[in-house]
Amino acid sequence: LGVDIMLDHMAKPWIIEVNEMPSFETAAAIDMSTKSAVVYETLRLVCPTVQELRLLAELSSTVKLAKAAKAADKRKSPAPAQHPASTGGPWGPDVAGAPKNDDVE
Repeated sequence: LGVDIMLDHMAKPWIIEVNEMPSFETAAAIDMSTKSAVVYETLRLVCPTVQELRLLAELSSTVKLAKAAKAADKRKSPAPAQHPASTGGPWGPDVAGAPKNDDVE
């Protein structure tokens, strides 16, 4: 199965075409150059180099450490509690029909 996809300006993928039996025959010179380039570029994109793998591992461990540190900070210092009147009462500040702060006694 072959699927042709195009990315728009927001990198959203759009399916252009689906082929049940894609052909990699290279009967003409143009076929050989086009199809070889497609295969080469695809493999270049999906097969990272050793250096890219090292960078990915380094970034992954850095992200994990940052998340662990953030979680530890949250456990150490809980957020201060707010009085219900300062947030609009139990209904929240923007709920229709909720009393305003000056209406709450």
